[in-house]
Amino acid sequence: NSNSNINNTPSRRVGAGGNSSTTTNTNANTGSSNLRPLLAALEGARGFYFVHEYAEYTLNDIIMYSPALLSKSMARPLFIIYQICQALRTCHENGVVHGRLHAGNVLLDEHFWVELVGVSATICDGAALMKCASTTTATNASLIRGPSFDCFFPLNMTLSELFTNWCKGYISNFEYLMALNRLAGRRMNDPDHHPVLPWVIDFTQPFGRRRDLTKTKYRLAKGDEALDSFYIGCPYPHHISESLRETTYFIYKARQMPIAVLQRTVRSNFIAAEYPSTMARLYAWTPDECIPEFFFDRTIFKAVDKNLSDIELPAWAAEPEEFLRMHREALESDFVSADLHHWIDITFGYKLSGQAAYLAKNVQLQLAHPNTTLENSGIVQLFQHRHPPRFAVPRQVRLQQQQQQ
Repeated sequence: NSNSNINNTPSRRVGAGGNSSTTTNTNANTGSSNLRPLLAALEGARGFYFVHEYAEYTLNDIIMYSPALLSKSMARPLFIIYQICQALRTCHENGVVHGRLHAGNVLLDEHFWVELVGVSATICDGAALMKCASTTTATNASLIRGPSFDCFFPLNMTLSELFTNWCKGYISNFEYLMALNRLAGRRMNDPDHHPVLPWVIDFTQPFGRRRDLTKTKYRLAKGDEALDSFYIGCPYPHHISESLRETTYFIYKARQMPIAVLQRTVRSNFIAAEYPSTMARLYAWTPDECIPEFFFDRTIFKAVDKNLSDIELPAWAAEPEEFLRMHREALESDFVSADLHHWIDITFGYKLSGQAAYLAKNVQLQLAHPNTTLENSGIVQLFQHRHPPRFAVPRQVRLQQQQQQ
């Protein structure tokens, strides 16, 4: 853009930790290097869309997954706040109101240098907006990592509203669990932080061999003795490293992956027999929790590579659609609804910390060892107290209530 007036003069900047880094000054006209440089601007019927380079970390990531980095010194939080103020001043001087300031729109690097994105305000002066955009500004579609959760639960509900509606039976178990995953920062198609749902049956027969939801899948698979031994022998005592490991994610979705991806993420020497070929074997093999795809995605069973067989369905499901329907019915069943609050306690709740975590053999590595490096994924505790059970509302009554809603 010949009118962008970008000055590509290298400059030095110092982060909160005292380290300096060489950067390119793309903000000479505005006097601020705290706005993300623009790659492209698209004009749509309802507004402008600004595109910038992907950034790995946000302030929200640090608050959720690496809070120890901010608690070590007041200098870092103050340095971040100062830079945010500088970025907002630049916007205001150019006639632009940010309109959507939150921690997810504050990008940071390893030196705690801030770049602001997410301009989304409705303004009257389009020329002023483009003036700011042409030199520094960022996207008005906030940084999204992976597909949206919009199709899984109502976005206009707060955690308190979701909690109340689920307890009263107004929203499904699937919708509530997907909402909790989103609030915990889990992202669809992210191998490091994909949403997790509970395994509820072992697939030997429909609605039979129920899984114990008061214990983690890892505890059920390994046994208490193994977890106790592991806890004692660790430098940072813990029972579990993650609810869903990256390797498990790729084995779950192996049929959708090219062999080259599996060689890079699972094992370089590809051996088809090492990938569970039936749902029953997959459940018996894994120490990790389930993923949402096994409740809605028919393509997860069909192999895209001829060297790997399709996942064999249980005898009680003739087609993938039938399996998904019955598996979802199991998740929504009364016996799962009656105990699901226990699983929420160990996955998102009070059994992630303190004595409750120890007694449940659920001490997580990421919570036991304060993280002093930048991370964009991790275990998040949403509830500090016991989660109440779903009210004992008969299924027919729940369906009637949902129709009325």
